[in-house]
Amino acid sequence: MSNTSNPNEYDMKYGSPPVSQGLHNDFIELPSVPKFRFVKFNQRSQSVGLSRAPPQLRLKRNHAIETQERDNLSKSTSYNEPSTWKVAELNTPPDDYIVARTSRFVKGTLLSTICTRIVQVLKKIGVVAQYDSVHAVANCETFNFTKMDICLYSGRGDFSNGIIVEVRRKSRGSGMEFMNDCRSILDAAEGKQPFDKKWTPDTSVSDMKCLDSCGDIFYNKLSYVTEALDLSEKYLKCDCSIDVKMLGLNSLNSLLDHKVCTCSTVVKVCQSILVGKSNEGIQRALVSFLERTTDKNINNETSQKCRSLALIIIQKAFHAAQSMCIDACCLALSENPWLLETLIPLLVSEVKNVDECPRNALISLRCLNDITPISIAVMNKAQEYGFLEACEGSKKFGERCCDTTLHESNIALNILSRC
Repeated sequence: MSNTSNPNEYDMKYGSPPVSQGLHNDFIELPSVPKFRFVKFNQRSQSVGLSRAPPQLRLKRNHAIETQERDNLSKSTSYNEPSTWKVAELNTPPDDYIVARTSRFVKGTLLSTICTRIVQVLKKIGVVAQYDSVHAVANCETFNFTKMDICLYSGRGDFSNGIIVEVRRKSRGSGMEFMNDCRSILDAAEGKQPFDKKWTPDTSVSDMKCLDSCGDIFYNKLSYVTEALDLSEKYLKCDCSIDVKMLGLNSLNSLLDHKVCTCSTVVKVCQSILVGKSNEGIQRALVSFLERTTDKNINNETSQKCRSLALIIIQKAFHAAQSMCIDACCLALSENPWLLETLIPLLVSEVKNVDECPRNALISLRCLNDITPISIAVMNKAQEYGFLEACEGSKKFGERCCDTTLHESNIALNILSRC
C-alpha cells in the first residue's frame, strides 16, 4: 500500500492524530479528542483485505507463509502456549467497517511488540485467551464470563505507519469490568502501565460513618437477610428456567460480599451454605451444581457458569468464615461429612483440570488455600487425591497464562511444604 503523503510531514504540521483522524477526509480537528470513538472507514484503498471478508478481497499470500501460519494457529488456539501469538501480517478493514469505540491507534511500534504486550497484560489481569495468528484475533473470556475479541488491523494511507487495536465485546457481563479490562489492554498495547482496577468500594458498608444512625436496621434486624435467603432458595429450587437458578446464585454471591453487606449478614449466609443451619435447600442446590456433570436440559456453557458460580459461593463462604471465626470454620468442616468427603476431592479435581477450565481451577485453589492450613483432615484428604501434583500442574499453567493462578499455586505449594 502506498502512502498518499509523508507521515512525518503530517505529524510535524498537525501532531500525532488519534485513530479517527485521517480516516475521514472531512474530519475536523478538535482540541481534545477522547480515546474511544466510533469510526467509519470511508477512504478507499487499492488493496482492501479483512480476514472475514469474501475470498476475492483477501490479500495474496505466499503458500509457505500460509502453511507456517496454519501450524502456528494449531498451537496458539490452545491454552498451553499463548505466547505464540505471532502475527505475520495485518489486513486493513474494508471501507464500510465501523471500528468499535474501544480501540486505539498505536503508531511507530512493531507488530510483534504489540502482540507481546497484549499477551503479557492478559496474563497479568487473568483473562483466558485463544490466539489466532492467521486472522490477528485473540478470543478472550474474563473471570466474570464476559467474552471479547481483540482484533489487530493495519492502518492505510497517511496512517500506514500504525496499527489499530480494537477490543470488541461479544457477550453480556459487567460493563464496568469489561471497560477496566479494555483500558488495561489498550494501555498495554501503547506501552503504558495497565489500568488499575479500583471499582469496588474502599470502605465496607459496616464501616461507613454516615450509616451509624442506621445501626438498628443493619445489625439488629436480620429479617431482611432471612427474606433474601428464602428468596434465593426459592430461585435455586425453581425448575422452570435455568435463568432463575442463575439469579439465585448471583443473589447468594452478592450476600457474601463484605464490602456491601454487614458482618451479621455474611455470618448468617455462611451458616446456611456451609452448615445448613437454615434454608437447607441452598446447600443441596450448591452440591447438585458441583456434582452435576451433564444435563440434557442445560447447555454446556450455562452449566459451566452455574458450576463456576457455585464454586465462587463456596470459596467466599469459607474465606469469610475463616477470616471472622476460624473455630467456627473448623467446626463446620468436622460436622459436615460432605465438605470433607465430597467437596475436597472435587476441588482437587478442578485444580487438576486447569487447562480445561482455568477459572474453576483458580477458585478451587483459593478455597483450598483458605481451609487446608486450619484442618489436618482437609490437608490429608487433599493430599490423598493428589493435591501436590495438581498444584505443580497449575503452577506451570500460571507461568504460561495467568499470574494470579501462579500466585495461588505458590501459596498452596508453600503450605504443603510445611506439612
